[in-house]
Amino acid sequence: RLRSRCSSSSTKLICFMARKIPPETILDDMTIREALSLLSSGSVTAEQLALACLERIRKFPEPFVHLMEESALTHARDIDSKRAAGDPLGPLAGLPVAVKDLLDIAGAPTASGSPVSFELREATKNAKIVERLQQAGVVIVGKTHLSELAFTGLGYNPHYDTPFSPFGEQLLPGGSSGGSAVAVAQSLVLGAVGTDTGGSIRIPAAWCGVTGFKPTFGVVPLEGCQCLCEGLDSIGPLCRSVDDCAILFEVLSSPAGLKEVVPPLVELPSSTLRFLVPSNITDECDESVAAAFSQALQVLEEAGACIRRQPLPQIAQLRQPFLTVLMSEAAATHAELLTDSARASALDPLVRSRLEGGQQKSAVEYLQARAELRRLAKELDVASAGHDAVLLPTCPITPPKLEEILANWECMQTTAVKANLFARVANGLGCCAASLPCHPIPSVGTHGDGDKLSLP
Repeated sequence: RLRSRCSSSSTKLICFMARKIPPETILDDMTIREALSLLSSGSVTAEQLALACLERIRKFPEPFVHLMEESALTHARDIDSKRAAGDPLGPLAGLPVAVKDLLDIAGAPTASGSPVSFELREATKNAKIVERLQQAGVVIVGKTHLSELAFTGLGYNPHYDTPFSPFGEQLLPGGSSGGSAVAVAQSLVLGAVGTDTGGSIRIPAAWCGVTGFKPTFGVVPLEGCQCLCEGLDSIGPLCRSVDDCAILFEVLSSPAGLKEVVPPLVELPSSTLRFLVPSNITDECDESVAAAFSQALQVLEEAGACIRRQPLPQIAQLRQPFLTVLMSEAAATHAELLTDSARASALDPLVRSRLEGGQQKSAVEYLQARAELRRLAKELDVASAGHDAVLLPTCPITPPKLEEILANWECMQTTAVKANLFARVANGLGCCAASLPCHPIPSVGTHGDGDKLSLP
């Protein structure tokens, strides 16, 4: 849990109304379900929540590349007016959320993390999931930072200031949805939307201490998303908890629009849960990551869950065909960009080298890689049958410092590959995956007064 000055959201609300604490601190530790309850009861208005978010963002702007202050406040005030008049509202009316700058919002720029290459193109219509969010009453306060073209898991982008992980100074947030993760971790918004091609939701979730969920491929529509790889990409939520993610996911995945807030998730008895863990999976992990993962497994076992360990060679076998598909599709997506030498030369060197590598892949290699991924998916389905989930560390490494990767090109390349070593598995298989914090969480970076906690 992120700490705050008050012990609960209700206490913070009383302090806020009495002006004993700055208005923006009402967001500290508030869950989506709590916020919706306060909004529906009239204890807090949509405008107050939007203003609280915007005030925090002004003090900590790095996670955002485009702030939508005017439209957010207009939308929030409209919601308050309709609520006062008793007019029907969406189930998430007034909830402040941010979206990644790969998703089109009509009238706003979509640069895909590459403002030089795409000249801040302005969207003429909303992405499908933006339509669903707005129909549910969500107030979108801005668009968040990402790695250029969403093509690295580090969260660094040479065209923007870097939003750092709350775990320490200069620590990278993870990518490519790093801005969304930091915005949630710093309580700038109550939830955010990201995209995930090879771990781009879950890596930043892990490096920033929040929860990230990559849905099953195809469950959330990609229309209006400036994809990196349409055959691997998924859109999903980043929030403070599984329950918050479940609420946002229902909006993103509901074709007919969300009619009501999903009820709280039912907690299953631990003794009924069966998990599969690949043998020796921590051999490729940093010592601190291995220790945190082992401790999490111990907690589950002590609670009564069944943990079964067995070799899963398919995880290692999946890496090469996944990279072939990723690089091939990314190069095809941005083929026009690569033909323009001026625009291509302005790209992050790491991104450009990956795109150029994809150009070298043949159609035969691509089709063979796709076939190999299908084969491995079937084998893993058989191997994991009878289990509720396969458990892996999200990342084998902890977040590196920005100065370290900038000082050493080889270090940057190696770290970028390591970052999504495990996360890419779910994308290669097309299955859903969640990243859950299992290490100490730091206090809120700009407003909390708890002690900073380091990674184990």
